[in-house]
Amino acid sequence: MIKAYSKYNVVHEPTIRQVLISVVILGLLLPFAGVSTAGAVVTDPTDLWTSEDIVQINATISSGMLTVQVTERNPLDDFSFHFIEIFLNTDQDHNTGDARVGGVGGTDYRIECLTGILNMFDLHQLPTEDGGEEQTTSFSDIPGASAFVEGNRLTVNLPIDILGGTAAIDVFAVAHEGGNSYGIVGNGDRCPGAGYLDTSTGEAVVRRPGIPSDVTFQIILTFADPVEPLSLSYNLSGTVIMDSDRNLLTGFMGLGDDIPTWGGDVTLVYTINYLTPMLNLSFGAGSGSFLLFGPPTNDGRWLVQENRLIMTGSLSVFDARALYVNGGQGEVERRPTDGRMITSVSTFDNLLTSDIMPEGGSAFDTGMGEILDPLVWDPAITISEDDPEEFGGVSGMDLIRVDVQVVENCLVVKGVLSKWDDTQVGNVFEILLDTDMNTATGEYVPNDQTSGQPAIGTDYKVRVYSGDEYTHVGYYADLERPDGVIEPHDAIVFARPSSLGPASFTVTIPLEAIGNPTSDLRLFVTTGAILAGRYDIAPPYPIIIHVTPACEGDFDGDGDVDGSDLAIFAADFGRTDCVEDCEGNFDSDGDVDGSDLAVFAADFGRTDCPH
Repeated sequence: MIKAYSKYNVVHEPTIRQVLISVVILGLLLPFAGVSTAGAVVTDPTDLWTSEDIVQINATISSGMLTVQVTERNPLDDFSFHFIEIFLNTDQDHNTGDARVGGVGGTDYRIECLTGILNMFDLHQLPTEDGGEEQTTSFSDIPGASAFVEGNRLTVNLPIDILGGTAAIDVFAVAHEGGNSYGIVGNGDRCPGAGYLDTSTGEAVVRRPGIPSDVTFQIILTFADPVEPLSLSYNLSGTVIMDSDRNLLTGFMGLGDDIPTWGGDVTLVYTINYLTPMLNLSFGAGSGSFLLFGPPTNDGRWLVQENRLIMTGSLSVFDARALYVNGGQGEVERRPTDGRMITSVSTFDNLLTSDIMPEGGSAFDTGMGEILDPLVWDPAITISEDDPEEFGGVSGMDLIRVDVQVVENCLVVKGVLSKWDDTQVGNVFEILLDTDMNTATGEYVPNDQTSGQPAIGTDYKVRVYSGDEYTHVGYYADLERPDGVIEPHDAIVFARPSSLGPASFTVTIPLEAIGNPTSDLRLFVTTGAILAGRYDIAPPYPIIIHVTPACEGDFDGDGDVDGSDLAIFAADFGRTDCVEDCEGNFDSDGDVDGSDLAVFAADFGRTDCPH
């Protein structure tokens, strides 16, 4: 059964193998189609394509012992290598367990099994903090633990005391990279297909049916030519970039055209060839930011069918993360995805982009099943202010213009420089925001190069800086709040350096990130360098921007909150089963009640809603 289905199709001339024809996102696949349960057993369909094929899993707790049996189609005791990972959710709580991005949400332990020529078994306790390390214990060091293989069946026995003494455990298994690691058209099998086997009921379960964060997420890429992993000369590579929480602020890679519009939280990088097929996940900079899509990290797997590449994994594998720096200490918050993502897909030929879908900076909404247009500059609402040349066109120092607009509840700011070398590192550009129009609050910043030294009181600072990444120059952004907390937001900046000039950087700042100002704000843009302070401040006088607050209740998008919007709100009022389909669930607490009514009432009658 498919809970959400989305597809877009763009036709290209099929001149090279990397040409994409269509992308299908099977957003939320309920896990139990084709799976039979009996007692504490889940039977899995035969998958002839994979290097390892699980046909059954059995898990029970009896007399203080967890016993898990995994049965494969082929023998596990031959002269090859067979890898099986058994994941355990010991408290049956999706919100605890492995906190690392890229891991399966809720899993507390992983049993690593190697059989065949060698037999090795280890228990890994998964970290409860992002960037944490697994704690590994060999079965030989656990009293009462044992594991053995008989033909095509692996049996694992583990005392529940070492797992916290729980009476019921959720279990699933993943097999991968067996003796036939070459000459395959797919790799990895999971049983159950999604969710877990509950040892207490013998049923396959999803722990958060309201927000099905551990169901299967599937991506199907269709190419102009057959995908041929069995050919020695074949090589296919590309990426799928996902804004998994639909929030620009959490991404590490901006998506859009001229203006950052969405924040790519995770990139699925695929390389399909004969010798080293590989799929990886990238979550930007930081600990644990680049890892395998598949075991031992998670349950990611892939399959080729003619000209289609199918990639499947638990939805929680694609969770976003928000970063903070408070008092010099970094903090990480995992942001669960509900499957409604903003995506862009591309292929590469000799490291250069070969094809991209959709084109023109657009992106695909897996929740709505639509192609979304990126933010654009609107001359009717854009404020442009020139700044005189003050540094003789020195690279990265001289601002010559600032453009500003407010669109879709975002403040967009572009700083234009006379020139900015694309190899230059150590630049620091700032957008200084006076959100209360009060020079007495925040950092007092005057423009000393202008008569009268006009000044602002900086409440929020957005910093854009360049760094040496050895193979390229990286561009980053962070937001400093009035309380001193720094939030890295690399997706909000597009850098366009040019040694010939002009050059620019464009930053998109969601108004919610700067306290949702409701009237006027003003700003300066500055240049500078690390450890060198500020150089240029532009424009000569602060730019003043009028901000119109968003209308939560303008459901039909016609610029007002009137009777037609009231009818939409009333239709959902009183519901307590909201997942993603309640228009009036403003506080996202799963219902439409009095608190949501208060929000709607505050907007009712407005005719100045921004489109």
